[in-house]
Amino acid sequence: MSRLSPPGSARYLRGMCQRVQCEKCGKPSWVGCGKHVEQVLGDVPPKDRCQCPPPKSLLDRILGR
Repeated sequence: MSRLSPPGSARYLRGMCQRVQCEKCGKPSWVGCGKHVEQVLGDVPPKDRCQCPPPKSLLDRILGR
């Protein structure tokens, strides 16, 4: 599962992954490069993490994928 921030966004430019709260389900999730997920969500059991599908990229939305 990938929750990469779009290039150029403030979260992307910070580098390391960060914990966020999912806007849909309210559970803990992450944004960033994906290399530090366990560091930011290590204290949250996998069953208690957001399971929502990642948002579609701009290209996917344009192409209707």
